[in-house]
Amino acid sequence: MKDMIRHGRLCEFNSVVTSAKLQFLCLFCSYVATARIAIKNHLSSHLGWKPYKCEHCVRRFTQKVVLKATSIDTYRGETILVSPV
Repeated sequence: MKDMIRHGRLCEFNSVVTSAKLQFLCLFCSYVATARIAIKNHLSSHLGWKPYKCEHCVRRFTQKVVLKATSIDTYRGETILVSPV
């Protein structure tokens, strides 16, 4: 993933300037983003990259904000018992 982002920074075909805004182009489809974090999150959908793991179960997420929101909704008010490994 880091190599893809590094390539995106260096590749003259991957970023373009239009209307005084830098745009980031997906290497796999026609998606265009105006923020580096947006293209990073989008590339996760192509690469299956899910770095954020729930500490209560086996679920993984592409974005930290989704992990937090899911944890709050799923585990609100519950006592979580974690078994020793």
